Amino acid sequence: MVFDELQRDSLEETESKYTEKAFLFNVEKRRIESATVLKEKLENMGIKSDEKELEKFHPSFSKILPSHLEGFFESYPESRGFLTSIRAVKLPKGVLAQSGPYLNEKGEFAGGEVQFNKDFFGKGNYEYKIVDLESDLNWRGERWIAGQGSKGIVFHEMAHLLALRINAEDAGLSIGEDDHWKFDALQKRYAHNSKIITLCNNALKELEISPRNIGRELSTYASGDFGELFSEAISQYETCKKPGRLSTEIHKRYMELVEERIKDSDLKEVI
Repeated sequence: MVFDELQRDSLEETESKYTEKAFLFNVEKRRIESATVLKEKLENMGIKSDEKELEKFHPSFSKILPSHLEGFFESYPESRGFLTSIRAVKLPKGVLAQSGPYLNEKGEFAGGEVQFNKDFFGKGNYEYKIVDLESDLNWRGERWIAGQGSKGIVFHEMAHLLALRINAEDAGLSIGEDDHWKFDALQKRYAHNSKIITLCNNALKELEISPRNIGRELSTYASGDFGELFSEAISQYETCKKPGRLSTEIHKRYMELVEERIKDSDLKEVI
């Protein structure tokens, strides 16, 4: 009797281990398969990536990321072709993603790169954590972030690249160009968000909003600097059914800025 019970326990333990190994194998297989599909879709958009890095993403994020990007490109066609690299990397705790300019292995300006926190987006509960950030209020009753869901995070980072693109044009730097002087000028402009500062300042003045009240109007994150204010505004405008007055005003002024720059460019070509 004792032997039979011990034998049964041993068999159950062995079956449990096999079941656990099978589950982990299937999870890993899904990550590999979804990373392969994601890499192909990114390549079709002109975006390079490392498949081994992409395997760090949870399959659900790998599946939804291309549609978020395509949605942004449709709303802001000037951004298509400017995002040229996506990475899954280790970022400091609390940093979900970051973006900026980068040089390729030849030292040429290669456009914009977005890096996603592989630990955060590698877990299946990332959407729930983002919802917590949306709904959790600080001591002043301000939301932490203005956008909604993973789309809000992606659109926030892509909005940074809208500003980067403007600064690259103003620095006279084109993708594929090897000019460290211009790249340094771009980085300085990007750090201070040149045109974006004026745009956001004018929006605040138009609505008679004090900079100290940006958190109440939009989000705590938006009150960090004008670059974050701009990105949070675009994120909220594009992902919320009823965006606030500040995000609506900033979006309107950005679209007007793009239109003006297109007209100026066309005029220069005629001249």
